[in-house]
Amino acid sequence: PVAQAQDDVDEEDPYLLAKACFDSREFHRAAHILGPCVGPRSVFLRLYATLLAGEQNHSMHLNQTGNQAIDPTVKKMLLAIESELADLAKKRPQAMDGFLFYLYGIVCKKLEKTIQSFELLLKSVRIYPYNWSAWLELASCLQTTEEADALFPKLPKDFMANCFYVYANNELGNESTVLLTTIDDLSRSCPNSPFLIFQRIAHYSNRRFSQNCEELFDKLIAQDPSMIEGMDMYSNILYLQGKTTKLMDLAHRLTLMHKYRPETCVALGNYYVMKQDSANAIKQFMRAIRLNPLCSAAWVLLGHEYLEKTDGQSAIFAYRRTINPRDYRAWFGLAQAYDLLNLQHFSLMYSQRALSLRPYDGRIWQYISFSFEKFGSTLEAIHAIKRALLCQEAPVPDGFARLARLYEKFLDEKQMALERQREDAVAEADADGDHDDMRDEFGSIGGFGNAGGRHGSHGQLGRDRREEAEAAAAKFQETEGAKLVDLIAYFHEKYIEKLGDGQEVRITAGAVFRTARNDGLTD
Repeated sequence: PVAQAQDDVDEEDPYLLAKACFDSREFHRAAHILGPCVGPRSVFLRLYATLLAGEQNHSMHLNQTGNQAIDPTVKKMLLAIESELADLAKKRPQAMDGFLFYLYGIVCKKLEKTIQSFELLLKSVRIYPYNWSAWLELASCLQTTEEADALFPKLPKDFMANCFYVYANNELGNESTVLLTTIDDLSRSCPNSPFLIFQRIAHYSNRRFSQNCEELFDKLIAQDPSMIEGMDMYSNILYLQGKTTKLMDLAHRLTLMHKYRPETCVALGNYYVMKQDSANAIKQFMRAIRLNPLCSAAWVLLGHEYLEKTDGQSAIFAYRRTINPRDYRAWFGLAQAYDLLNLQHFSLMYSQRALSLRPYDGRIWQYISFSFEKFGSTLEAIHAIKRALLCQEAPVPDGFARLARLYEKFLDEKQMALERQREDAVAEADADGDHDDMRDEFGSIGGFGNAGGRHGSHGQLGRDRREEAEAAAAKFQETEGAKLVDLIAYFHEKYIEKLGDGQEVRITAGAVFRTARNDGLTD
């Protein structure tokens, strides 16, 4: 339990009145009631009510204008709260408890003071580790799994820190099975915890194990039939599995219980997408956004729907409004939208951003391979498609066929480059030879008989370059060219034809590349 300061005890009555107003969402009134109070608990509630009142106004402004920039009035309010908390930390450091550090941290975060926010939130969870909201804000400061691993040793060694570790890594898309071990250890203390079940679902979702996710969601719904949290993710899983009837039942049940919740609208939108009713799907996703402008899932799915309609501009607008910068789907969607507009540089940039969040996603690697091929970077396209095949558990025949086609294209490009080099050398040698003949003739007439001797080396230099180019072309055909020809035949004959005949051939890309390397066909 948190020890109460004497000021908090003396201010019990105004605090309770303000708390009642706060629970009724009368934030301005709650802040006014606590104006004269100086106890840590009263100061926290007053400043927190002021913050939520400003957020309420910002949400209305966002719905009306669509402008995500901080309203000047809200920014002024944030700066006032920051200044008061800074003075309190300086003049009365003993009054700064875990909740005040939490409030200080989220204010700094909204003012884009990321490093200071991170340090304040870390202080908050160290002083009072049972404020889950502080853990959530701390997780939102992390950008990579490496940052999460570096932070974990600095945290208190308790149940909450382990829950945070699992949550943060799931949010960052970590697919390591170590997370499952941690979840199993935590489940021994809380075997039926909905939070831990949901974290297991999030982990399986990152690894694209849709069947496991569906079974765990069924377990959660059996425990709590009126559950609403996470149902948007459940509807996504049912959509990906093509479970039309089950998705319809979910949308109907949510509509009866929580008609005006973003999760319900997302589930209805996914159902309409499955029924190929694009107009109603967009309508539901827009309704989810009106109910909660910060609903990342609705913005992403709206972008997907515009992308299906080949409306690149609208898709870009939707993806850019996505609040969660760690959602790879928004970055990957932006890449595809810019590809629709034939802006290949932007497309490649955003696909690489998505890849930084999901480095083992074969779909993104395959898309990057196509992008490099459009740029004419065949060798980079080959490396990308290899990574795509290595990321897939059961590579499809098209992947190896495309790899063989890229090798053929690379071989043709190399041969054409060498042929152009040889032709340029021949033309240069012929030009130098004609120039030397003319110089010898006119030099003897004009009395400059030794001019050809001084410059006759130009013709020899041109002939040397031609011989070097021809030797380079012959060497390529004997070594690298021959190896590429064998490699193309290797993919075509040994693997593509077998996989394409419909036979039950279970083979991994790693085995294919290892065999090719052992045969001396690749490095």
